[in-house]
Amino acid sequence: MKGRLAVLASLALTGCGGSGGFSDGPEGWRAEADVICEDLERTVRGREPALDDRDLERVAVTVQDDVKTAAGDLRALDIPDEDRKRAEPFLKDVEKVERTVATVRDQARDPDALELTADEARLLALERAEHAEAAGLRRCGKPETGVAAVDAFLMPGYARAAALAVARVL
Repeated sequence: MKGRLAVLASLALTGCGGSGGFSDGPEGWRAEADVICEDLERTVRGREPALDDRDLERVAVTVQDDVKTAAGDLRALDIPDEDRKRAEPFLKDVEKVERTVATVRDQARDPDALELTADEARLLALERAEHAEAAGLRRCGKPETGVAAVDAFLMPGYARAAALAVARVL
């Protein structure tokens, strides 16, 4: 169930892009953004996981706070004007992630609605990866992390649905 926590962070920001020829060095805004993404992932993974699919709402509320803080930190970065155009799509993705995490929180008790949100989140993870790479980010936006996290997040729900289906057959 620990993967359920990771999904919200991964939806949020974690992953890698590419260097894209950028040279802002280890102290630049890209390095700061990557640290924010890495810290968010570490924080969320370190939290107590949901006990079961019914405990998801508690976890979602906690992770939503973590995501909100990281998103604010990302928006507060001093991005030079010459980089702003390339960073803007990723920053818009961060806003989408915040909305997605809020939706997950609201849908925690509705598995059907949550499944639709998960499909949207998978697509967002792929889009975010492209935007992160275009911005020159290495840690933020890694697609395999985002998609895998969404799947891990839903796994307990799948397991429960499968168990109920088997119980009906037996």
